[in-house]
Amino acid sequence: MSNKHRLSPRRRQVLYGIAEGFTLVEVGGHLGISHRTVEGHEQWLRARLAARNLPHLVRIAARVGLLEDPELTQWWGDRLNQPRGTRPPPPPE
Repeated sequence: MSNKHRLSPRRRQVLYGIAEGFTLVEVGGHLGISHRTVEGHEQWLRARLAARNLPHLVRIAARVGLLEDPELTQWWGDRLNQPRGTRPPPPPE
């Protein structure tokens, strides 16, 4: 991954949540942040990667190697089976 595509830990967490198919509201709930904050990160990511929409963002992110963190993939995968209303452990950075 080039320096051009380095992301903060929080933006990587948001990107992984989006890539796993969670809505922006769900991503915010799992990360303990406002969905408006998630929207801001999503807009920043789309602008930075020149993506037209969310599916395009995920495709570009995968192509440039931004979705290759097994710990984050596992953490978000575990969220799929988590009962609603339970607080998840913090995501890896």
